[in-house]
Amino acid sequence: LIQHACARFGLILCTLNPVYKAVELEYSLIKSEAKVLFLPGINSNQESVNQFSQIFSTLDPSKLSLKKTVFIDGSVVKVNNIQAHYLEDLMKNNSNSSLSFEHISSDDPAIIMFTSVNND
Repeated sequence: LIQHACARFGLILCTLNPVYKAVELEYSLIKSEAKVLFLPGINSNQESVNQFSQIFSTLDPSKLSLKKTVFIDGSVVKVNNIQAHYLEDLMKNNSNSSLSFEHISSDDPAIIMFTSVNND
């Protein structure tokens, strides 16, 4: 659903490994210059695997381009001045969207995939 929505609006999707630790997540977010991060929230079944709520306390927000987080399920994790949303709420408000996808070309990039992280 998220991949399809990004493609429709001409956004570049950057997949991240759900078991990244803080240093790997930070590297990927900085390198990709990600503006929005979709992730599970607290009380999500996935939280027991990746523990993103704990990872956020170790990230340096001044190094990130991150503007928003979108929580797929569970509860919102507040991260400094980064806006937090629920995916379900965004889907309900889709009819109010002013985004246009007329400018999208089939030659536009659609996805970035990190296959490994270099910590150097």
